[in-house]
Amino acid sequence: MNAHRQRRVLYREFLFRVADRELLSAAAKGDASQLLLQVLTLLLCVGVLASAPALFFAPGPNPQAWLLVSWNIVHFLIATTMLVVGVFGVLGWHSIFPDQRDILVLAPLPVRARTILLAKVAALATAVAAILLSLHIATSVAWTLRLNTSSPSYPIPALTFQPPLAPVDAASLRAVLDCFS
Repeated sequence: MNAHRQRRVLYREFLFRVADRELLSAAAKGDASQLLLQVLTLLLCVGVLASAPALFFAPGPNPQAWLLVSWNIVHFLIATTMLVVGVFGVLGWHSIFPDQRDILVLAPLPVRARTILLAKVAALATAVAAILLSLHIATSVAWTLRLNTSSPSYPIPALTFQPPLAPVDAASLRAVLDCFS
């Protein structure tokens, strides 16, 4: 068997062993494809919920409030992405290194170590890409359509600081503090 076919067979095997399926889901009964489908469906639903404001709500009479809502949703998506990648990194950390099962099964076979490593890295990269794609596919389409529509321009207050005050003595400090309250 050539290295490409070996890598493809090992890739498929390693892809379904990225996370320890016996620890994660009792309902999956050891079937990694069902567990992966459940996780991807959950992330797709989170993405659809995050895209709902873009699809069903218009900016309305207060565009600054709409801008704040949009920024909050973007912040939520960034935080959710970091959470999902972090949890996946913790759950899939062991999958890049050979375990006892890999050594006992693959060591007697005529497979180079580089082929095993490439298959493991490709499986891990595919799992991360599938997770991120399922989380962001609905939101990227919905928010692209919403942000691509034309809308009237409106002023946004400048996000700047006031210039520093000149030094004041103790007698005039009360007047300065009263103008800020």
